[in-house]
Amino acid sequence: MSSLSLFKPIVELPPKVLLWVSGPVLTGLFLYMLLKGYGTVLTALLPLALLGCLLVYNRVAAMLATIAYLFLVGDLRRIRDLAFPHPSLDPLLLVGPAIAVILALPVIIKAKSQDPLSKAMLFLTLVMTAEIFNPSQGGLGVGVGGAFFYLVPVFWFWIGREYGTTAVLEAFLYRVILPLAIAAALMGLYQNFIGFLPYQQLWIDANINTFVILRMGNGSRSFGFSVAPSEYASLVQIGAIGVVAAYMAGRKAWILALPILIAALILASGRSVIVKMVFALAFTWVARNRKDFGAMAIIRLIVIMMVGLIAVSVIASRFAGGAQGYGPQSATSAAIAHEAGGLANPFDKKKSTVGLHSQYVLGGFLEGFKYPFGHGLGSTTAATGKLGTSKVMFTEIDLSDLFIALGLPGGILYLYCVFQALRSALLFVRGAPKVISLPTLAILGGGIGIWLVTSQYSTSAMYLFMIGCLTHSESGAVKVKQRIAAPTVEPLSRAVA
Repeated sequence: MSSLSLFKPIVELPPKVLLWVSGPVLTGLFLYMLLKGYGTVLTALLPLALLGCLLVYNRVAAMLATIAYLFLVGDLRRIRDLAFPHPSLDPLLLVGPAIAVILALPVIIKAKSQDPLSKAMLFLTLVMTAEIFNPSQGGLGVGVGGAFFYLVPVFWFWIGREYGTTAVLEAFLYRVILPLAIAAALMGLYQNFIGFLPYQQLWIDANINTFVILRMGNGSRSFGFSVAPSEYASLVQIGAIGVVAAYMAGRKAWILALPILIAALILASGRSVIVKMVFALAFTWVARNRKDFGAMAIIRLIVIMMVGLIAVSVIASRFAGGAQGYGPQSATSAAIAHEAGGLANPFDKKKSTVGLHSQYVLGGFLEGFKYPFGHGLGSTTAATGKLGTSKVMFTEIDLSDLFIALGLPGGILYLYCVFQALRSALLFVRGAPKVISLPTLAILGGGIGIWLVTSQYSTSAMYLFMIGCLTHSESGAVKVKQRIAAPTVEPLSRAVA
């Protein structure tokens, strides 16, 4: 089967028909809403209409375009704010979920889960749905808001399970995620060394007093075109991990982007992403050619990780002293000082937040034991602050957040899903083409703890989609397991031909 057949239209409508039908309708709707003052709604209906038309004509292309949209929506919102007031509930954020629901619901309804990961994800979907109605979170509106942050990314798992062939996953990695990460890094470096674009600076001026994470020195953190600096750092880390894994798999030209990505990652001042990057690359290096992952592989992994972390700490210590400076610092200098100080002194309370975050995470796990039925799906999300009256219970790590939101059974169920996903990714490496399986393993390994973190819904959609691809009926871990005894792996060119 040709890889082009994956992009076959689901409705055989000539492009001219779509143009002549949708064009006047969209134009009329645009003019009507503009005249009536519904500008903010209009700006959401336009991308929704475009993605909807693409969805009718080509589901796979619409799926990839929607994920790209999720990563670009931060800057789209800032551009929109130039012309229209910023709404308290932004309709631009509903475009991606709307497409995800349209794609995922038919798949979930007809799902016949045979592999352990799909069964666990189905139960997790049901538990999350039930927790929408948990009265402890402060109202049904909070639960519905929580569904936006948790259930919608889980829908992307089912989309990946349905459509995630090796050809689609390859296109996703090399035509969407890695190019987006490189573009984000270039934008971030531009922001660091040249300055922010006018619409970005206006957004900073309007939000820097309330959105405190923006502050860095006497300026602002870089954020690329993402919604927030933390999401930007995660995207750049995904790109850095991905290009190294692509190099390991034989796509050597991608390594040329590594200096750009590393520079942007350091200046993003995200220390945890550096640590997780070391883990992910060590994990991928150990797993890349092994037929099992036994005791010796685990020992190798621990040794490589320790060496890598020590090397990072030593390098950081070289910059920590000279980066402190005196008086007001630029955002770039402050970012280097913040990054180097924390990595060089991870256990110093004055320079690192490791201890504080560890307390948050431990408290999240304990909350699941104290309240075994959970606080509700929206309790760890921004929906609590906007739609409820109680305080947001957010630990910044999904492993503990879901113990708070779903309670003890739901939290344990999610831990089981993480275990099965990593197991499937390792199995995928054993039988799938390396140019696909190694970046997949590396990216998932580097994202442990934020697969479902509520502050990064674009990366959550990406991670869950990739996990879903591991269970695809044609190319996932189930089929890989069936052909694991084969002496060779079918070349990628033949696998998608």
